[in-house]
Amino acid sequence: MRPLSFLFNTIVFLLISLAIFSCTSIPTNPYDQKNTKIVLFGKSTIQTANETSVVDSVGNRISIGFTGNLPKYLDSVQLKIVLSGARDSVIKTYTDLASLKSSDTTWDALVFSDTGTKTIIGTAFISGIASTFSDSIAIIVRGKPLNHKPSLDFTGPTTIVAGQQSILTVTAVDSDKTQQDTIVLAQGPSGAVFSSGIFNWTPPATFSGTDSAIFIVHDNGYPVMYDTAKVVFTVTSSSTTPTSLWTSKTLNELASPGNTLTMTLLTYCSFPTGDVLTFTLLPGLPSTDSIANASTTPTYTFTPGP
Repeated sequence: MRPLSFLFNTIVFLLISLAIFSCTSIPTNPYDQKNTKIVLFGKSTIQTANETSVVDSVGNRISIGFTGNLPKYLDSVQLKIVLSGARDSVIKTYTDLASLKSSDTTWDALVFSDTGTKTIIGTAFISGIASTFSDSIAIIVRGKPLNHKPSLDFTGPTTIVAGQQSILTVTAVDSDKTQQDTIVLAQGPSGAVFSSGIFNWTPPATFSGTDSAIFIVHDNGYPVMYDTAKVVFTVTSSSTTPTSLWTSKTLNELASPGNTLTMTLLTYCSFPTGDVLTFTLLPGLPSTDSIANASTTPTYTFTPGP
């Protein structure tokens, strides 16, 4: 039987050997050239930089870029597109990359004439070692959209009186009837409120001059289309409120019995600010005449008796 001292010495030797082994293990150097990597990015006319995929239409410019964590070890980087049933096509090979910084992105532009999902592969060839590193990104190319740009239309006065409320109706006009258009007030006078297509503003009673509001509309088509419009408001002081003007105090028209006489009143009366006018008849003869206050062509009618 071995003495206990022998077992004790053996255990101590093993523990010392393990300690020496642990102390002499060298940690991996993260800046070693074998840890060199690249990352591909893609961006398009409708999408910011993305590492996974990028979407656009045929005929539009799509940019493919790459960055390297240790560019000083990059001998070259090759970009190629994977082609189904054919040999992959090399897009471009980049060299002389050692001067790049890890924060730099190198870009190239592509334009596709056919639809479908394309795969772009980037391969990094690392200086001094035989291994390479690859990354990929998907390019989704859609057919050319038939989306049309919406426009903005406004109804309501733009020449207003200080201290009085102004209401403007803002609507979107879009030939793509099935789309949803969203209108926002990007900039407006102090105190203005815009909600559900209605712009509401009461200029201060002491204000006179001009102010403006900027509206933006966008649809939900592909790609998203926008329109911007600026409306300028002219604010007059209450002491200088314009009045309607008749071309003559007396209107003389000829009419024969039984035949209706019709007069378009805006021909004889106008308002300097272009506001909508409402006409009324004063009591008196003839008793059978009337006025129709249509929004654009208020008319007076009278049919003389026999």
